[in-house]
Amino acid sequence: MTPKTAIPRTASLVHPHALAAVIAVACSFQPIARADDGTIARLADVRGNVLVSRDFGIASAGEALRLLPDTRVLTTANAAVVVQYDDGCRVRLEANQRFVVESQAPCAVRSAHADAGLTRVADRR
Repeated sequence: MTPKTAIPRTASLVHPHALAAVIAVACSFQPIARADDGTIARLADVRGNVLVSRDFGIASAGEALRLLPDTRVLTTANAAVVVQYDDGCRVRLEANQRFVVESQAPCAVRSAHADAGLTRVADRR
């Protein structure tokens, strides 16, 4: 005899259609690409919850993630990251900042395009 408070074996915490939708979005979102696929930068020194997005979708980002031009990088509260361009330019983002990966702009301009009012650091190595 099963108690009335028991969860039936067929119950699920995630609806199958919702799970399928999440998987479809994750598979279609491709901020990660090989260097020969047009990427121009990568993430470094990832701290906290850093997100990336392209035309559609948004995903959590990890260390060494390769970035295509026009990828948006967003930091949440208590997060930080460095966008390390292949040409040596480094753009540091602190908490609650947004940055769009640009392919043609000089390093100083890339840094200046991070959200206004927040600390931005660009250095050439």
